[in-house]
Amino acid sequence: MLKSWIFYSVALVSAAAVCLFSRAAAADIAFGLVLIFPVICAILHRLARLRPALRVEMRAGMDKHKTGAGTLHAESKGLFLTARVSGALVCENILTGDASVLPLTFSLSRFGICAIPFTVESAQCGRIRFRMEGMKLYDLTGLTFVKRTAAVSGSAVVYPDLYRSQVAFEPSPGAEASEAEYSSVKTGYDISEPLWNREYVPGDSIKSIHWKLTSKLDKIIVREPGLPVERSALLLFETGNPAGELPHASLCGAAAEVFLSLSQNLAASGVTHDAGWYDTDEGNFHRYKIASEDDVNGLADKLLSARQAFDSRGCLAHYVGVYKTAPQSHIVIVAAETAYDEASLAPLSRVTRFVVRAAKTAEADCVEMTPETIADDMYEVVV
Repeated sequence: MLKSWIFYSVALVSAAAVCLFSRAAAADIAFGLVLIFPVICAILHRLARLRPALRVEMRAGMDKHKTGAGTLHAESKGLFLTARVSGALVCENILTGDASVLPLTFSLSRFGICAIPFTVESAQCGRIRFRMEGMKLYDLTGLTFVKRTAAVSGSAVVYPDLYRSQVAFEPSPGAEASEAEYSSVKTGYDISEPLWNREYVPGDSIKSIHWKLTSKLDKIIVREPGLPVERSALLLFETGNPAGELPHASLCGAAAEVFLSLSQNLAASGVTHDAGWYDTDEGNFHRYKIASEDDVNGLADKLLSARQAFDSRGCLAHYVGVYKTAPQSHIVIVAAETAYDEASLAPLSRVTRFVVRAAKTAEADCVEMTPETIADDMYEVVV
């Protein structure tokens, strides 16, 4: 903008000098145009409804600490030309809360789409959301501008690191009190102890068909697999923090990797389990049934957008508030920095808390990890 004012000042002084030392009518007209043209452009620029449409396109997901290439597509929606656009593209990791700022300046024509390449990098896993801040749209002369806001569509994914481990189950407090070896309300994976029989629906496994009943009833009947009580698990990711001070980005990213690694290892061991977290943005609880490693991939895509926020209640309290009870024999809570002590909400379940901290404090009632020691700490896990 400073260069535009310098060039305009030089042009205005030159036109004034020519007009002063020349009596030609053309000199007077040129001086008038130099004087009036920026004013007309400024008025038309402010009256025009300039609404640029912005969209980010990433070529692929990124690994941590690796640079990802993207393109910002900008399309003018106004009535007039705008010579230049400046602003800051904010790249925010929704999961961890950290953000980077990319200053951008580009020209935007009335017709067509302008493509602006950029690169982004993140040290933590998560979903990166983009927004444009401080956007200024300059007129044709570059002397004046109007401020506008515009949503930026598109996002990028930074893949988490997953760790293989062996997960061992210890008896839950309700194991001895329960006479039933299998859950009476939840379906599972053990076809040898069916929970109930039902009619076949597309997608059911052929192995689950009850051939004897099928021949009697003249329709295909399948057995709903039972869920062993001592192998039922609920995996919760803590998105709340009672202190009001959010955990460091590295702890949030590491906690998400612990959560996904546990889910993947349970699925790989044949343990069908529930996984979920409280959505602090939407104000509701997300719960998913995980039966295979493919389910874990879908879970990861959703978890990477789980934002951390202040909350007076923990994820287990939210879960019990929505579903009234937690019938699983084992409940695993993964948190960054702070974990709520809510084991009393599930007295018949064994509650294990995994807490990722910057340094271990030897706290007795939880399993502590640090971002640097996760690979060793996850080698063998007991819940």
